[in-house]
Amino acid sequence: MQPSEISGIQYLVPSNPYSYSPHFGMSQSNKPALESKQFSDPASRMRKQRHLDELWAQVVWLRNENHQLIDRLNQVSDSHEKVLQENTQLKEEASELRQMISDMRLSSMNLEDVALEHGLS
Repeated sequence: MQPSEISGIQYLVPSNPYSYSPHFGMSQSNKPALESKQFSDPASRMRKQRHLDELWAQVVWLRNENHQLIDRLNQVSDSHEKVLQENTQLKEEASELRQMISDMRLSSMNLEDVALEHGLS
């Protein structure tokens, strides 16, 4: 079609398109349900907002709990590291003390051998 031909076509548009009600074409039985829905929409939005607020409060609480747990984990980890270091140090000291006792026993046995050799026992 050419643009000049379009001008001759009449559209089936009412002169005032806003003259129709929002319930145009609805049966009378559907109108109360729609009106009820229109009144319940703010309540639904309020419930959704309340739920969203509760979820955000839970997010804030969980983040706080998470930070506290991370802090506690770091403290326990630091304590664990200190205990490992102390354990290593104590094992070294125990090994040194065992060596000292072993050396003392050898010295004592050597002294006894020398004393026996010289008839001093």
